[in-house]
Order: sequence, then C-alpha cells, then structure tokens
Amino acid sequence: MPTQQFIENHLQQIISNSEFFQKVKTEVSDEEMKNQLTDVFSLKHNEGDMNMLTLLAYSPKRQVNMFMSVYPLLKGNVVKLKVEKVYEWFNQVEATIICSVGDFEFAFFATDYYANKQSYSVGNELEIELAALACQFEEAQRGFTFEGQQAIDWLAKMGEQPTYNDKGEVEPIHFSMEKLVAYINHDEKCPDEAEFQSPISHISSTSLLKIDFYKGDIVIHRDDETDAEIVVPIYFRKDFFSNVQESDPVRGWLWLTGQLSI
Repeated sequence: MPTQQFIENHLQQIISNSEFFQKVKTEVSDEEMKNQLTDVFSLKHNEGDMNMLTLLAYSPKRQVNMFMSVYPLLKGNVVKLKVEKVYEWFNQVEATIICSVGDFEFAFFATDYYANKQSYSVGNELEIELAALACQFEEAQRGFTFEGQQAIDWLAKMGEQPTYNDKGEVEPIHFSMEKLVAYINHDEKCPDEAEFQSPISHISSTSLLKIDFYKGDIVIHRDDETDAEIVVPIYFRKDFFSNVQESDPVRGWLWLTGQLSI
C-alpha cells in the first residue's frame, strides 16, 4: 500500500498495540545523530505467523524516542548458511546480508540486525529463519508444446526422429514447467528482492493488519547433484491468487527476510 496510507491507517495502531520486545545499546545514525551509541528499543505487534516490528532509538540530544523503522516479522524455516557480505544501512540498525549455501548465493533483509550485529560477520555460519513476502504473486505457466515442423526441428536438435499418429501427423512434444524452480535477482541495489517460480505446498490462511493472506512453502534453490532444496514460506495477499491449490506452479516477485534461529 502507499506509504502515506500505511502511516495514516496503521502506524499509530501498530505502535499502540505492540508489546516491548527487546532493548539493546548500539550505534545509530540519522539526520541528527552520527554513530551515536544509544538505546534501541523494538516493539512487536503480534498477530501469529505474521507480525510487525517497530524500532525506536533514544535521542540524548532531544530526549525523545526517534522512530527508526517498521517492517514485517515473519515466521520462517531454518536454513544453515554462510555470511558473505554485510550491507549495513545508513541508520546502522538495518542491513541486507549476502549469504551462500554451497554454490548458491542470495540475500535477505536481517530483521534482527539491530540486536545481533556481531553475529552477522563475514565468514560466520549461521542458522537463519528465512521467510518471504510476495510483492507480486500469480499462477505460473504450466508448460508448452511443440507441434508440426517445430516438433521436427526440436527432435532434430536432439538427434531423434519424429513419430507419427494414425493420421500421419507428427506427434507433439510436450514440456512441463510444473516442477520448475527459478530464483533470479535483477537489481544489485535490492539484492534481497528476486523473481521466483516454484510449485507451492502446505498452504494455510493467516492475516496481518486485518488483511487476509495465504502462507505456503516454495523452493528457492534445488541442488542438481543432491536434490537438496532450500524451502521457505512465502506470505501473499489472498486477492493475488485467491484459488491457489496445493502443487500449483506459482511465480512472482518477493522480498526475502531472515533472523537468527533461537
């Protein structure tokens, strides 16, 4: 939703209905403070699998709690990964983490960076609870077919001969995309966002801020040699794909988040 609509309709409600979550002393920067060591408070607006986290930093100069950020805090699946790079945001309480699992490199927004900066050090191996929020979500193409001369040309590339039906017509060649897994980042400035395609499983209903969501598992990586998979839950508004079913191929655009597994 537009930022102004979110501020007017939800922000005050989120803060007033939140519970104290965590307090740490860490360095913070904003328009008035630069590398200021101060108290940072987090407030949790608890709604089950989907929550909202608000960060406040105390300003010694103004003697007020400065609003720093608010973002979703999602229940995820634990994945063991290695930290490759850390892109700390200007405010010093948020960061995007570049990580790897084997040869697969990807990124996530660390929802607990403000409290666990030392853990997110390059080279560390961590158990991270990953979850995705869909920015765009829809049914994916299930497959395609080559017919006639197109089928003959394809078979020729494979060194094979066409087969014919009783009418003397070339048998079509069918390709299924129902099990296809793809995960592609297109923007270096936002490495924690990616285009994806995957079959979906374990679909359930949830909500956040009185908006209805679905939650389902997707695969963001499959190792060709071992068939090991990285599976994360994705949360998407029900009106994105209201009649989604188990095993449907889905695609879209997501934002990947993570936090240290407790």
